[in-house]
Amino acid sequence: MNRRTRIPSPLVAAVSLAVAGALVFACGGSGGGGSSGDWYYHWSCNGDSGCLSTNPTGQASGTSGPISGGQVGCNELMTFGNKFWNIPPATQSCDNSSTGGGTDGGSDGGSGGGGTLSGPPTIGYATPSGAPGTKVAVAGTNLPTTASSGSVTICGANATIAANGTTANIAVVVPTVAAGSCALVVTTALGSATYPTFTVDNAHLPFQLVVDPSNVYWTEQEQGGSVKKVGINGGAVTTLATGLSQAMFIAQDASYVYWTESGGGTVKKVPKAGGTVTTLATGLKQPYAIAVYGGTVYFTEMSGSSVKSVPASATGPTTPTILTSDVSAANAIAVNGTGIYYFCTGNQLCRVGLSGGTGSAFSSVNDQGVSMAIDASQVYWGYRDLHRTTVAGGATTSYGVPYSQYDALAVNTSSLFFSDGYGNVFSVPLAGGTVTTLAPTSGAFMSLAADNTSVYWTDEAHASVKKVAATGGTVTVLATSPNVP
Repeated sequence: MNRRTRIPSPLVAAVSLAVAGALVFACGGSGGGGSSGDWYYHWSCNGDSGCLSTNPTGQASGTSGPISGGQVGCNELMTFGNKFWNIPPATQSCDNSSTGGGTDGGSDGGSGGGGTLSGPPTIGYATPSGAPGTKVAVAGTNLPTTASSGSVTICGANATIAANGTTANIAVVVPTVAAGSCALVVTTALGSATYPTFTVDNAHLPFQLVVDPSNVYWTEQEQGGSVKKVGINGGAVTTLATGLSQAMFIAQDASYVYWTESGGGTVKKVPKAGGTVTTLATGLKQPYAIAVYGGTVYFTEMSGSSVKSVPASATGPTTPTILTSDVSAANAIAVNGTGIYYFCTGNQLCRVGLSGGTGSAFSSVNDQGVSMAIDASQVYWGYRDLHRTTVAGGATTSYGVPYSQYDALAVNTSSLFFSDGYGNVFSVPLAGGTVTTLAPTSGAFMSLAADNTSVYWTDEAHASVKKVAATGGTVTVLATSPNVP
């Protein structure tokens, strides 16, 4: 069910990226001088751990392009960096040059710009969307860096200008306004500039989910982040926890749900029936994927490149045990009695014992996964293809499924379920065979879960939780978050 954040497909380009994960460069080629219509993305991590850990090329700096989708595609890459990197020290830019320095389509974290306004403002780039309370980037010229030098409004409401900006790059906080599309306007004494199609996202975007025989449980992100539940057939939604700081992945045992908060650096739990929220660990480096097995909570750290654990029974913050520190992509973890499965250095599926130690490659297939699923006998993962390996070890079998970028995986006793980058839900028999489309073009997937009767998912594009029969059929909306665009 774990899912890696990616640059959005055209279907979900207006939806804010919800999680940190591995950056996917949507390239149409490389090198060369580039034609005047080509767009190139340039980046330099400058030691920023977020940039380094989400860069699948393994390079601390570089140029990618021509970018598929032109300026729009390049802006989507900028959006990812603005959300998940620390800018500065990391820098990024889009232009028409394969070596940098071409016609500027916007930059972020670049050099200065000073504090003197020499003319009316211009906007070369703006983060296209954001939820109330989140920061978005604006790049251009003659931008105001403080309230005394100008203003920025979104949907007519004042957007606070963050500190440490330059006249070329500023960050602003999205004000509390209704979800929808409207103008972002920069105004100074010398004039104004408008970004006409900024999208205010739903303030409660469903992210990851799990299911038990009675209920579906999920995390919601952004302003007012929360953990909620609803019956597997719908009904009233119950809020189990609220006021969270970027709630991410979720896991469960018989009595509790557990989740990571990347913004707060914590791991927490709450009874499924409702009650007091307990913090299990604090001071973490962007905790991300999470699993529970045998009375222990296991989780990855994005910035720490590690797998750690704490007792599920803890009644307060506990010092985590470091189990391994060779995580290459923190977006997935799976655990059963045979060990902990994760993606390790070299883009491979690795396994380490439940008590920790040195992880070892568990498959010869070098295809770092977007997500992972596990049952009693096999572990499943995929990126360019879907694969399975028995937990006893042995050869890896690839399904040969001809779809791109598997956003989420789930498994029941007979089928492997997956979604692609275009809003479709599919199934394939565990042993391989014919792929069945269960729900075509059904939203922007963030997570999948399954039981033996249904498949469940979070749809960020429509701020909802949905399900369909495991054999296909009519899609049912189980819950919809407030403030849907």
